[in-house]
Amino acid sequence: MNGGIYNSDRNNFGPTIGFAWDVFKDGKTSVRGGYSLTFVNEESVTVGSATMNFNAGLSTGATLSNQTTTIGAGISSVPTPVFKPVRTLADQMAISATGSMGIIDPNITQPKVHQVSVGISRELKWGFAGEARYVGTFGRDIWKAIDYNQVAIPQTFLDDFTRARANGFLALAANGSFKPAYDATVAGSQPLTVLPTFGGGFLTHSTVQTNIQQNEVGSLADFYMTSRVAGALAAFYPNGGIYSSVGVTNLGWQNYNALQIDLRSEMRQGITGGFNYTWAHTRANGGGNAQNRLEAYLDNNRPQLDEARSVWNITHLINANVIAELPFGQGKRWLNTGRITNALVGDWQISAILHWQTGSPLSILAPRGTFNRVGRSGNQTALTSLTPEQIKALFKITKLPDGRIFWIDPSVVDPNTGRAVGTDTLTNTAGFAGEVFFNPTAGNVGSLEQLAFDAPATTTMDAAVSKRIRFGRYIFEVRGEAFNLLNSVQFYSGDMNINSTTFGRLTGTTVGARVIQLQARFSF
Repeated sequence: MNGGIYNSDRNNFGPTIGFAWDVFKDGKTSVRGGYSLTFVNEESVTVGSATMNFNAGLSTGATLSNQTTTIGAGISSVPTPVFKPVRTLADQMAISATGSMGIIDPNITQPKVHQVSVGISRELKWGFAGEARYVGTFGRDIWKAIDYNQVAIPQTFLDDFTRARANGFLALAANGSFKPAYDATVAGSQPLTVLPTFGGGFLTHSTVQTNIQQNEVGSLADFYMTSRVAGALAAFYPNGGIYSSVGVTNLGWQNYNALQIDLRSEMRQGITGGFNYTWAHTRANGGGNAQNRLEAYLDNNRPQLDEARSVWNITHLINANVIAELPFGQGKRWLNTGRITNALVGDWQISAILHWQTGSPLSILAPRGTFNRVGRSGNQTALTSLTPEQIKALFKITKLPDGRIFWIDPSVVDPNTGRAVGTDTLTNTAGFAGEVFFNPTAGNVGSLEQLAFDAPATTTMDAAVSKRIRFGRYIFEVRGEAFNLLNSVQFYSGDMNINSTTFGRLTGTTVGARVIQLQARFSF
């Protein structure tokens, strides 16, 4: 793309080198390795278009309705849209309270990937061969769009928010209603000095009350701004002239490290097969958004909060396959005489494929706007005093008498609400016996790393049986195939929000029920 959006990047040299070493000079043991540097096609047109679309007013549409007419009445023309190619931030904000600007770093470079591998392979006895290798892939300068105009909460606002929250819980205890405004008739209620400066604070508005009760100081600041309260934009956003400022940069990265073991055999006495195992670890600071690359940080000052295992990380993976010709018929061990006998019992073949892998990564989330606005808090994790190992010990498939199935110990779920967190309290204390997860407090984020846990493992087995009947140069083959032969249930579980009323429950599957299909083929 060379339309003045960003500068050309024409100094990309991508070398590829490799080696192979016959260690014992007998053709049976080899060590191989290699390195390559490649440059990634980041869908420049797609990303550029998505970024420009953040700038409202650069595209528009015109419609002409009621086009039924007569020749005498004439034909109306479609009006020409009016464009303003040079737009100010004020123009953007006049269109919407959430006006945005998008730009690509003019010095952005093409992302690159370093690939490294080294392995040893050996010819073994009885027709087997084995290989073990290390594979590493390291993505650097990956395109990542972030929001530079992150909500920033002044300490004075946070302090007043805390007072309003205390007022609300005092009023709740005294009168049964959460009212954050100062009330001289409620003992301990404190006057507010900052919130009322934003159009009076809207302290009777249900959204404001909910934000205050749920510690969502970032959401409250965002409410004042999107409601166009005077002074809110300048008070809470670094750039007081725009709501969001999206920039595409080279800030993304990804690391993949894997041990791969492979064992395979040649066809021997009518049997062949293979087995491979992969242990892998993938870590990145994004990668879940494949279109516009917008993966804003939870906190621009702490980018490490968004560093975690990749969404596609699979720690353990096993694949095994076998093909076996039954030992009957011509050229086989048993019943190897006669064409009729061979037509009945010869040329039978069976095969099977086994696949097992650990579950995909998932997060335990508390996506409230306690620090940033809620639109930038989708990956905010929960608060807990447990270690990741203690949480992993809670994972187990449990079926309750009422038919509900959980992938985590149901004792950590409130039996009355189905949530993993109790009712909001002033001091963020446990609301039910067994509670171990909490929502972050105002001005803070959760304590867990993103994507720190695994969904349930999946296992599938497919099998097939076939029979060939030969008529000279003609072949008739009948084949039966079974997918998910054992009809095993493969549960699905994605990220879990502790505020969800179905927290920890398994409600879907990743693999369907067993499927059997039959087919026939005539070859000539």
